[in-house]
Amino acid sequence: MPPANEPLRHLRILDSTIEQSFTAYGGGGGEYNVPGRERKTHAAKLRGQLKAASDEVTRRGAIDESGRCLLTYQLTEDADDVLDSLDRSSSKIRIRSAHKDESGWRVVVSLPIKKFKIVDNVLSRYETKNNDPDDPDSRPKGEPLVARIDAIAATIQEDLWTDARPLPSQGEEIWWEVWLEELQAEGAAQPTTLETFTEAAALAGFTIPTNLRATRFPERVVLLVRGAIEFWQSSPLLLLPVAELRAGKSIAADFDDLQPRESAEFAHELAEALSPPSADSAAVSLLDTGIRSGHPLLKPFVDERCVGTVDPAWSAADSGEQHGTAMAGIAAYSDLTPVMLGQLPPPAPVVLESMRLVGPSEEDRTDLFGEMTAEAISQLQSIEPSRKRAICITSTTGDPREGALPSSWSASLDQIAAGVRINVDQTIDRNLGQQLLFVAGGNLRNEIADPKMNYPMVERPEFGIEDPGQSWNAITVGAVTDKVDCGPGFDRHIPIARPGQLSPTSRTSNTWIDQKQQQWPLKPDLVFEGGNWAKDDSGRACDLEGLGLLTTCLDPTSGRLVTVTRDTSPATAAVSGMAARLWNEYPDLWPETIRAVMVHTAEWDHGSKTQVPATTKTEFQTRLRHFGYGRPNLDRARYSLKNRLNLIYEGELQPFHMVGTDAKANQMHLHRLPWPTRTLNELGSVDVEMRVTLSYFIEPSPGRRGWGDSFRYASHGLRFDVKSPTVTTERLIAQYNSEEKDLKTGEFAGLSDRWVIGSQGRTRGSLHSDWWKGTAAELASSGEIIVYPTTGWWRERKHLGQVENKARYSLVVSLSAPSVNADLYSELVNEVTVTTL
Repeated sequence: MPPANEPLRHLRILDSTIEQSFTAYGGGGGEYNVPGRERKTHAAKLRGQLKAASDEVTRRGAIDESGRCLLTYQLTEDADDVLDSLDRSSSKIRIRSAHKDESGWRVVVSLPIKKFKIVDNVLSRYETKNNDPDDPDSRPKGEPLVARIDAIAATIQEDLWTDARPLPSQGEEIWWEVWLEELQAEGAAQPTTLETFTEAAALAGFTIPTNLRATRFPERVVLLVRGAIEFWQSSPLLLLPVAELRAGKSIAADFDDLQPRESAEFAHELAEALSPPSADSAAVSLLDTGIRSGHPLLKPFVDERCVGTVDPAWSAADSGEQHGTAMAGIAAYSDLTPVMLGQLPPPAPVVLESMRLVGPSEEDRTDLFGEMTAEAISQLQSIEPSRKRAICITSTTGDPREGALPSSWSASLDQIAAGVRINVDQTIDRNLGQQLLFVAGGNLRNEIADPKMNYPMVERPEFGIEDPGQSWNAITVGAVTDKVDCGPGFDRHIPIARPGQLSPTSRTSNTWIDQKQQQWPLKPDLVFEGGNWAKDDSGRACDLEGLGLLTTCLDPTSGRLVTVTRDTSPATAAVSGMAARLWNEYPDLWPETIRAVMVHTAEWDHGSKTQVPATTKTEFQTRLRHFGYGRPNLDRARYSLKNRLNLIYEGELQPFHMVGTDAKANQMHLHRLPWPTRTLNELGSVDVEMRVTLSYFIEPSPGRRGWGDSFRYASHGLRFDVKSPTVTTERLIAQYNSEEKDLKTGEFAGLSDRWVIGSQGRTRGSLHSDWWKGTAAELASSGEIIVYPTTGWWRERKHLGQVENKARYSLVVSLSAPSVNADLYSELVNEVTVTTL
């Protein structure tokens, strides 16, 4: 029998799955509340506005060659549940964008001019007909929608503005992020929306980038142009292909404050003892400011073939603050101080790659960064197509105003993680490389120097996670710290954060609370050491060297080889290095699984628990918004122990299928897990913990059209639940599958109310993790888990032809008995349904 603390390989579940046909429960109808309208007066007003809008687009000539034009609806603020009814794809009436502000919903639709009569018919039925023609007191036909329409008008450029910032004023030239509608070709001709738009935009006076980049999503193509708002008025046809207008994003120009430090002698001694990684090692791929690959502490790890830039005019080597070189040092060593002092050996080596994403000048810091990211990764894949990569992105836009809403950059990261590329003809390529993305949550900058700001600074929207950290599929990393020793000579300085607490500049999703948008993720996912700040006796914040992390730089003038960094960038680089090392330990695991294992084995430490105390599910979700699932630990991620068992399953299901002309839910999985039933029964009343993590990658559809069922951001969703001791397998399934609804009777007692995060809180994003604590005897009969689908655009936008796609997922289940020397592991080693990873 192995000793209690002997590291053991995780166990892979080979064959636990029973496929079940699945039909989700439909949403209930019920009562609805609408504004009090005098129906005839309201209908007459809207019909008059509709006629005026038709006359206006005809007068302006704002009708394309196919007869299509744009119409804007202003709806009340409570119209979330009726937005989808404005979209009638079968009649070629399509929602372009839906944007909510303090005045309510502004929805732009495209439709053929001849289809105005369909809208008029809806208004007419509301005016004259009731739901029950035999009951004069029944509700008017179409009332839930029509009563919520405040106004109808021909579309102008202001209506297409969906950005959180104010619309630019006249004469102000900006970079516009233009979202064009790009539909699948209906005949032999290929779509030419991008080409025709750029030609028209250039004629209108817009500047078109010489190296034009375009990012494609389902039904959308995104590009940047520069000009003033009045340019949109130069041609009545210019707006016709536009779905949305947003402001172009810029990468924040200020990076971490890197202070040089003299330690060259130690660095050279360490360099002599380094060993290179193996040829098939996983890589940390740095998308940053470039890298000084000749640095003696980095050179053994750098694959020079994979050092480049997305713009041939830029040098692949960084300059100035050398942010990329600093992050390479963190990825390779985490923190150089204990390594150089001989307190810790160098971590296991990983391959380092670098693709410069950030140019040397201010002009280079506004671009379509999602497409640049895709180009950078594509270049790396063309050199080493089979290499597994932890992609490390530590640059952010410095703009948190969009909150959790997807941007073109964050949605591009979701596509890249899913291995997806949208072609010019709107067809989709999949399985493009194996990469897992890590993104910095972003840092407070000038705010840290304001003595009026009280730590922790998490309460205001402008202190939220920065773009692209809202990505669903990427792991977003925040910063915590254990560094509280200010160093000699700074006795009068006080560290701002206590051990285990948030680094003072780390951003959170604490303000992403919108009860009508429960689908958005909680971020960050993980936290790691990001250093600390201190205050002097005047209250001024100081970035003392002793509170930072030591890393690499290469000063060609002085010969300095090390410097100091801090904040979420080094935290992200360190976690990326950890992921690459975990992948080297388990090279056959999917990216979804590496993500799951890292989150599954992370823990909240004492500092996080005291900074954000939690006893209720709501409070635990608040802690998640600050610290994610905690701090990862490579040893916990790499190994099981006798009393801490990790089971891993990788598989796929088909969430939806076509039944005739309808898209329906299709399939769920029942997992009958290999389970240490005998050992759990023997432990009886001993406290144990079960944790379950479900990880999958969604494909994004980021056009802002209201996020209702028809316009979900995610292609699909998956959920899990576990059989409780007092519930049969059949009743577990019946709680979710309407095909077994006859068995859904009585209260569903058992484990459900004893999860830490809870069945509502854990359903956000594409990574779901939760844990349960109780007695071993209670869990002895709970070795069954269901995984079932929820809807997404694959199903709701069936004309895109993706309904019958299959969805990969990873499931990690752990059992631990931390208080006793129990052996949960050995009982399963000889099971035929498991194998050692």
